[in-house]
Amino acid sequence: MRSRRALPGPRAAGPGLVFPVLAALAATGCNTDARYTRIVDPDTGDSAAFVVTMDFTRASGLPAGFTAAGVARTYVFGHEIRLEATNLTRPRAGYYYALYLANPAANRFAEVGPLTTPPPEYASLRDADAQLIAPYVSELFITRGVVRKVDATIRYADYTEFWIALVPKANPPAGAPPAAAKAAIPAALRARSS
Repeated sequence: MRSRRALPGPRAAGPGLVFPVLAALAATGCNTDARYTRIVDPDTGDSAAFVVTMDFTRASGLPAGFTAAGVARTYVFGHEIRLEATNLTRPRAGYYYALYLANPAANRFAEVGPLTTPPPEYASLRDADAQLIAPYVSELFITRGVVRKVDATIRYADYTEFWIALVPKANPPAGAPPAAAKAAIPAALRARSS
């Protein structure tokens, strides 16, 4: 059993880095570690939600000379999956970011959706490689972007990782896209959908 610990305040990770959902979870005293947080429904004992921190040190297949960095977390609430990213390196020209479900061993990859601006707009950031979109895309960074999808048919048991993929616009890959960041899908989430 993990010990309970308080999460840092919204500014602890740097100026402007605010994850409202994570801050709300911290306020309720949820247990957490560096990989993910599991929130248990007190009435049923089921895992009600998961929060997974993406790891930019596990990037793979990126174009030569390109390095991605930022802060990102993937959330799963029932049938909703969400990615929130801040200060994400702008994509290389000709690419866009998307959230993927991946199982490299089985050569199975599924795009959840492309990065968009936060609500209420959910405007596409597909052209963030070439356009400045104030206040969300600066010269160097996507200051804040999200992916949100509600889908009851996602079977997390079929996948092992969440990826922030750097997808080529011209010829999207049939197999594995380059990955800017990765995180393991928690075993409890995979078991829930098996």
